[in-house]
Amino acid sequence: MKKNKKKSWASPLIYRGTFIYSFAFILFVFIGSLSAQTQVWVSRYNGPANNIYNAKSIAVDGSGNVYVTGNSNGTGTSSDYRTVKYNSSGVQQWVATFNGAGNDWDGAYAIAVDGSGNVYVTGSSTGTGANYDITTIKYNSAGVQQWVVTYNGTGNGFDAGYSIAVDGSGNVYVTGSSTTGLYYDVVTIKYNSAGVQQWIAFYDGAGNNNDGAYSIKVDGSGNVYVAGFCTGAALDYNYCTIKYNSAGVQQWVATYNGTANSVDQATSMAIDALGNVYVTGFSMQTGTIFDYVTIKYNSAGVQQWIGIYNGSGNSGDQGRAIAVDGSGNVYVTGNSFGTGTSLDYATIKYNSSGVQQWVALYDGPASNSDAAYDIKLDGSGNIYVTGESVGTGTNMDYATVKYNSAGVQQWEARYNGPGNGIDGGRALVIDGLGNVYVTGESEGSGTDYNYCTIKYSQLTGIREISSEIPSE
Repeated sequence: MKKNKKKSWASPLIYRGTFIYSFAFILFVFIGSLSAQTQVWVSRYNGPANNIYNAKSIAVDGSGNVYVTGNSNGTGTSSDYRTVKYNSSGVQQWVATFNGAGNDWDGAYAIAVDGSGNVYVTGSSTGTGANYDITTIKYNSAGVQQWVVTYNGTGNGFDAGYSIAVDGSGNVYVTGSSTTGLYYDVVTIKYNSAGVQQWIAFYDGAGNNNDGAYSIKVDGSGNVYVAGFCTGAALDYNYCTIKYNSAGVQQWVATYNGTANSVDQATSMAIDALGNVYVTGFSMQTGTIFDYVTIKYNSAGVQQWIGIYNGSGNSGDQGRAIAVDGSGNVYVTGNSFGTGTSLDYATIKYNSSGVQQWVALYDGPASNSDAAYDIKLDGSGNIYVTGESVGTGTNMDYATVKYNSAGVQQWEARYNGPGNGIDGGRALVIDGLGNVYVTGESEGSGTDYNYCTIKYSQLTGIREISSEIPSE
């Protein structure tokens, strides 16, 4: 059903509502104390090439400003990094573009914002020799580029940054993959606030083949954690979780190989205040194809428990995102094959001991393909997931779902772009007031794919039905 789009380097293994435009039409409806969401604004970004725009990551600051990054086609520049800032009302403040030295494909995968409103993005860009380099950029709050640093691995091949973190001192941490010979390895880099490299660490799995990391976290002591995959001695892909100290010295490596001894990959990671590490992803198990596999390690890298989920369709189930609350409860989401329902969102809660508390499934109105990509928690223990879901007569739509702490669905919010084509949420974030922000890609009317960012509020009593921010 889906259109073919420009090739993405997001991973070698991860398989990958009707709206009326109005400048200021706002309808208010009294809804009492019902649990509901209100679509506050929708902001679409269609750049100069009027072509493909894929938003990959989102962040929000303490003032409610929203930042998204990804890749878009420029005029005569192929695909470029494109980072956009919106104010709390959804009005575009600035757009920052980066075109690598090779004037070819460039794409950002991750974004972070510090307490001063500085913005950091990382991804992959084409260098002068047609190789891909890890390219990390800092912008100030006005969108003015402060520095750009590129890293070209010793193999002068494919290098990409997939995840980024910033600490309280403005140090920047990036992880991903880097070609060091015939294959690529896990690479993790620390830069100081001026963009000067402090250290770089590599990890080559036992199979001396391809390895990569997709998630990075930093704790209050400056320890760095990354998770992804590495090739085992049998040339199979395993989960790979690594801890480095603040100087970049490897403390431990924990790997997981599923029972089928085949393809296993961690896609997302979380850490808690005690230094425990949680990873989720997908793993090939004997007789069940892919299953969610969620693992807790203590601060020394010792496995505490493992949770495996196989959907009722006994087919390809993939954990894509993970979150942990202050009590050590763990939440994962992704997609799972149901019985007669194709792919569904499957969101799972485990307690701190790894005992499954509940599984919540979301099957969209068309009972067709539905896949969740991100999960976040609020301070009250509610869970939010977003992704893409086939609608009835609307093709693929954004679908954002809220569950309470017991796993009971509170609301769902769907968005179908003006092109009535392929729309999908890729990332979400929650602010301190409980507002929900979602970004991803959405087909426009004659504009191909656009960045599309949506804000929902959860105030009760007065509900704002629609307020569209016109696209550029």
